[in-house]
Amino acid sequence: MNTITNSLERANTQAQQLDQVFLQGILEGFIDGILILSTKGKILHANESARLLLHKLTPDSKPSNLVPKQIWRICQALKYSFKS
Repeated sequence: MNTITNSLERANTQAQQLDQVFLQGILEGFIDGILILSTKGKILHANESARLLLHKLTPDSKPSNLVPKQIWRICQALKYSFKS
C-alpha cells in the first residue's frame, strides 16, 4: 500500500511540475510584458519582455523582486478603479 501511495505522490508532483513548465512557456511566449505580483508588490513572475521593460524603467538599480514604484502606482490605481 505504501508503494502505491508513494507512486501516486510522485505522479502528482510530476504533473504539477509539468503544469508549471507549461504555464511558464505560455507566459514567455507573449510579446507583451507580463508581471504577476503579490498583493504587497513583490514580483512573483516576470516574462522576458517584462524584465526588459523593468530594466529600462530602472537601468541604474540592481535587479529586485519588488515592482518599481511607477508600476505599483498604476496597479493600485487600476485596482481602485475596478472597485468603484
